[in-house]
Amino acid sequence: MSSSDEGPEITTGPTSLGRPLALDGVKMRFQILFFIFFISSSGFIVFRNVYLEEIGLSGSQMGLIGLLLLATGVVVQPVWGLLTDYFRAERTVLVIAGIGSAIAILSYPFGSDLSDSFLLIALGTAAYSAFRTPIGPIASGMVLSRELDYGSVRAFGSLAFAIGSLGFGFLVGTLGSVSIVYFYIAGAAILVGIAWSLPSNRSVDEHDDAARDNEVASNEPGLLEATRMLVTSPTFVVIVAASFLLRLSAMGGEAFFSVYMIAFALAFPPMSITWTLLASLASAEASVMVQLPGDVSTRIVLSPDVV
Repeated sequence: MSSSDEGPEITTGPTSLGRPLALDGVKMRFQILFFIFFISSSGFIVFRNVYLEEIGLSGSQMGLIGLLLLATGVVVQPVWGLLTDYFRAERTVLVIAGIGSAIAILSYPFGSDLSDSFLLIALGTAAYSAFRTPIGPIASGMVLSRELDYGSVRAFGSLAFAIGSLGFGFLVGTLGSVSIVYFYIAGAAILVGIAWSLPSNRSVDEHDDAARDNEVASNEPGLLEATRMLVTSPTFVVIVAASFLLRLSAMGGEAFFSVYMIAFALAFPPMSITWTLLASLASAEASVMVQLPGDVSTRIVLSPDVV
């Protein structure tokens, strides 16, 4: 019998025990994407104010920088979600977000050479937050829309943040706090490459549903009308306000924790160990996010990953 007469080859997949750890194909790329994104971001989150204090910013200026990070993220998250859903451009948005955030964060080392560095760093912070904000939520939406095991993918992000929180304590102590900027840029470059390699379709059945998608698209409102419907929805306003207040209540402690530890003459490595213990709680996010209904816009609005 020729090979053309043979039936389709049947491959044995991983068992139910090994499936969450199966590193193959698209799922593996998402796992690497989450790992790179969170490990490269961890240094900036943990040691941002340490760097700002070293270049001479005051406590009130550092607080304003933190507020810009939060407020910009809350405002632009729904916009990114709307654009992503409307144009079905998850991969493109990830690439733009990675490049934009990497360029914006360069305002930190450039601003440190100025006599009055606050304005440039504040503008760069707003731009950084605007571009970085959609990366985690959109990647989460892509994982869920492909019906992958979200918990086993998102766990790589939690693990990466814990490792990064520990590792950056040693790196900052050796290379200086400005290293958090260049490690993020390197991570963003890798993230862009991974995002570009992802398949653009949301599911394997998308080609079979092309006619249905075109019919649905013809009945969808225009972009301006969709935006108006979104921002005038009372539910949307309540959710955005709640997201802002929840992050605001926790962000002050997070932002100044490292500065507070330095005030007590705690070295960078022990400080990082403390952050690593705190970061281990981040895995709880996966159990909440995986239960959320709705499309990418819904998950982006509700996602706590603003900083």
